[in-house]
Amino acid sequence: MNDDRRAWAQRLDEAKTLEELDGIERQLAARNEPGLGVLRIKAIDRRRVLKSGGAQRARSGPTVTSAAFAKDYGLPAPSGCWLYRYRLDTQAFERLQADLGQMRLDMLERGYTPGLFVLWASEWFRRCYQGGILSWAMLTQELSLPEDQNRLRALTRKGLLQWQRPVIHLSGRQYLGTLAREGGFPVAAIEEGGRGWARPVLEAIVAPMMGNPAAGEDDALILAQNAQGRVPGTFQDPDFLHLCADLAWAIVAIRREAEPHAIAAGVPVAAWLGLNRPGWREDLPLSAGDRAADALVDSLMKVEPVPSGQIGLQRLLVREAGQWREAARLELEGVVDGATMDGINPGEGRLRAFAAGPMVRHVPGELGLFEPPAAGEDHWVVRSTRKAQGILPLPFNVAIELDLRAGDRRVKCIALRKGKARRGQLLIGVAEDGTENDPHLLRIIGSGSGGFRSPTVFVQAPEDWAFTALGEEQAVLFGQGVGATRLWRVTGGASVTDPSGDMYRIRCGLARDETSRLELVGDAVTWAEVSGNVDLFQGSPKVAPLRSGRLVCRAMGTRAWQPVRMPLPVGHYELGWQDQRIMLDRRRIAVLPASATLSRSGRGNDARYSLSGFGEIGLTPADDAPVRTVEAGNAWQAKAGVTQAHCFSARLEWPDSPPLDVSIPFPCAASVARWDGTPIAPRTDLTLADMRDLLAVDAGRMELVGELRDPQNRHANEELCWPFDRELPLAAIADDVASLLNMASIDSSVRLGMHDGIEAYWHVRQFAVTLNPENGGFVASKAIVAPDVELVGRCFAEAAREISFGPYSLLTDSNHRPAQLPETLGGTWIIYLRAGDTVLSRPRIVNAGGEPVRAITDLGQAMTLPPGKALNVELHRILSGEGEGADALVAELLDLVASLRGLPPATFQVFNVLCDHPAVLTHMAF
Repeated sequence: MNDDRRAWAQRLDEAKTLEELDGIERQLAARNEPGLGVLRIKAIDRRRVLKSGGAQRARSGPTVTSAAFAKDYGLPAPSGCWLYRYRLDTQAFERLQADLGQMRLDMLERGYTPGLFVLWASEWFRRCYQGGILSWAMLTQELSLPEDQNRLRALTRKGLLQWQRPVIHLSGRQYLGTLAREGGFPVAAIEEGGRGWARPVLEAIVAPMMGNPAAGEDDALILAQNAQGRVPGTFQDPDFLHLCADLAWAIVAIRREAEPHAIAAGVPVAAWLGLNRPGWREDLPLSAGDRAADALVDSLMKVEPVPSGQIGLQRLLVREAGQWREAARLELEGVVDGATMDGINPGEGRLRAFAAGPMVRHVPGELGLFEPPAAGEDHWVVRSTRKAQGILPLPFNVAIELDLRAGDRRVKCIALRKGKARRGQLLIGVAEDGTENDPHLLRIIGSGSGGFRSPTVFVQAPEDWAFTALGEEQAVLFGQGVGATRLWRVTGGASVTDPSGDMYRIRCGLARDETSRLELVGDAVTWAEVSGNVDLFQGSPKVAPLRSGRLVCRAMGTRAWQPVRMPLPVGHYELGWQDQRIMLDRRRIAVLPASATLSRSGRGNDARYSLSGFGEIGLTPADDAPVRTVEAGNAWQAKAGVTQAHCFSARLEWPDSPPLDVSIPFPCAASVARWDGTPIAPRTDLTLADMRDLLAVDAGRMELVGELRDPQNRHANEELCWPFDRELPLAAIADDVASLLNMASIDSSVRLGMHDGIEAYWHVRQFAVTLNPENGGFVASKAIVAPDVELVGRCFAEAAREISFGPYSLLTDSNHRPAQLPETLGGTWIIYLRAGDTVLSRPRIVNAGGEPVRAITDLGQAMTLPPGKALNVELHRILSGEGEGADALVAELLDLVASLRGLPPATFQVFNVLCDHPAVLTHMAF
């Protein structure tokens, strides 16, 4: 079958005309052997490309050459393959650029020089392109050529023909897009540091294929298509997705062949291949020998298999400005089986996924789409939104769960694979970004003792833990970790001992990962929540089978471990998994009797709690709680005349264990509250930035309504409604509220209220602060005490360029003296306060008396006009323009959009009139 498939692939590569491709596609359609489906799709795509970009030339155009015109640069004669397959080395590339740089444009159009130009340009995009809108200026500046786009297109078309390659039509930039994609994976996609996008895309293909032994080439293409949302727009087309699928499939095929031998030999797969199949990297559709490319391949050789039908995440440590922080990368691409979606009727249709629980404080908004299975199938297809992609600021102690919604209705909450809160003190990671001597991104691969494929790992442990290396092992203190921890670089292995005498063992360079995690399955307490690194169970949890060793426990604060039998005892203690003298993993748990319940009735001042089944265990509300104990502690009654919070603190006390503080919900009236339960008074002004720290709360089901209000607080005929059960993190609806505000004046607001018949409202505004003139400068209307706040500004003539005028905070100036603008400032400006990506103050227009900044574009000149009819007329005229200037205008608008960073689009009138120009909006989107 493999020989047959190769024969078909060769016929496909040799086909040069529409007639040949039509015949091959018809013959493939009549066959049903596995593996030929992907070739048929390639035939269809090739036919589409020829039909739209070069069919006539293929039938009757000039004869393509077979001369080796690039032999001076070490390349053979053209064969019709992708240009990246010729593998132009660095020395040849630099020499070719120098040769072309000495030629005028008319000289580039002669003989075989167009082919050399195309070769150089495609390689330049692979090596040098860093993203953004493709432009001819990127190339002409390198060669000191005039930017004559018509001649450059003709030059590209002729050069591609000399290489026997077609022009691939992609938006309005098909020639530049073709050159970019002919070079293969750009360095920006595979560069070390995790900033490149190829790694997560390819891992999303390799991981599920390694987890499904039956997966083949067709599955690789499907997975590549599912991961399309992670690929930049320039490369989002079938041919490039085929390239992703080809590379992933090649990696999977090599791993399937080599892993059994590598495991038997006790060495990593890449090491076994290096000894037994030298040159194996040359078989991959990627430039071998490049350090970043080799690092990408090495990482793909270590990707953990993902069982078919699961979605999950990777926990990460990210270093920024010398400090490490906790983060995660979500894996929301692919196919999910019916078991994961159990209980959901496919008739619900497409489901939208949002962060659930505390996760929403860190990653609000829509994260993914779940498409229902087709008729006769049970698999749901998952695609992530742009917001879910990349590295997300998710602490390890936050469980990763998703709320699936049909419209505004919650259908189910699902937990992601590896989404449990990580509570272990000893974490092991491998470098994904940078080098082992200077890593910037660590992927967490285990906790506690374990063995790992990587020859070098990074271990985060508390500052008072000791590391010991034996023989050829190395354990080097790397620096400060997250919080009160340290980071160690371990090569070969190390033993780690904590202050209580527990010893952990870490081994590196094994044939496969062998992690040790103490898994507990039981009923979590539903009437209370705990924080920190403890799990609270109602009834004894079950322990997943241990592959070796024994289960032990000890009282909190002691050193001696004792064997423990199932069922686990009631109490608050440490549970450990020990093998001889090595501690494999340990957990802190709290266990209540299975009969312990806390029931509630009434709400507000009539709220009452009843306790039963606790035995000798006490549960006492805190002194500041809105309830008091009655009936000898067996019940609680709401206090009269106290402020009622959404939740309150209470303490669990065991006879022979330390106490544990818990948080208990209180059935207060529908309102907006902070996460600690403190209510926010009605008529309070809020900002979009405030919403991440707030909840809409009620004792049961309720609807939160948002009405758009104009600057005069009149209803603007736009509103949204969000039903919720007990609580709704406002961060989950912040994007919806922002969408209402973005379509209106920057002085508009969204009024939030409950459908409970009570006239209580909270107003969400764009800004909580204004800048007021004072003594020749500007002062904020409210005291600013946050760090890293700057006074910044933009000139309308160059609206995409933001300039900082210096810090503005009581932390840097205790008197808040008026901030002065530079005396040389000239023209019309807007100024505002910024903290990171948050704009704190309403933009204020300032007419500066210095020499005005000169606008160099038509749009810049128009934006300097005062608000009114003349400005609108000029903007409409510019946006209605066509021709060569259209691409430059779109690029200018996109640059302005990218520069906003929290500044409302309505700040600039050009965005308010864009809705009347759908062609420009379409061009901006694609």
